[in-house]
Amino acid sequence: MKERTESFVITGEDTRLAYLHAWKPKVVMGGEAKYSAIIIIPKENEEMIGTLNRAVEAAYAEGRERLKDDDGNVPALSDIEIPLKDGDEESYGSTKFEGCVFFRASTTIAPGIVDKDFKPITDHSLVYSGIYAKVSLSFYAYNKGRKGIAVSMHNIMKIKDGEPMWRNRTPESDFRQ
Repeated sequence: MKERTESFVITGEDTRLAYLHAWKPKVVMGGEAKYSAIIIIPKENEEMIGTLNRAVEAAYAEGRERLKDDDGNVPALSDIEIPLKDGDEESYGSTKFEGCVFFRASTTIAPGIVDKDFKPITDHSLVYSGIYAKVSLSFYAYNKGRKGIAVSMHNIMKIKDGEPMWRNRTPESDFRQ
């Protein structure tokens, strides 16, 4: 088992998942097919936001060699892309996450998905965009034309149901007159 560092994080129970692709990998922007989710953390959870910021800093420190340019210079953390976005200022597609910090996490390996009792969840209808879950994540540096910090998703523990996201129409609202 790999040693845990500050770049490894487990989110809290107030974490919400959006744009969730936990059962089948999806190709995003012509890249490799990946399992992914947008991880949403309320800004009130200042402790978790601090942990996430420290994970970004740790990934930067751990990845300095990878971030070097041809002359051996490492860009400042402020000059590279970081995953954490302010939901009051930025959006993901057309979606705003006011009052939250959000970021995308992905993996090429299917995440383990369990309930609070560590029982595997196999019913796809139980894990959807809108649930509350703990998520294990690793932050790491990348240098593929652009330089930055990305987030790998490992496992998901469903904590509780949440209002499904983006399901604003029902058959009744569409077909009853």
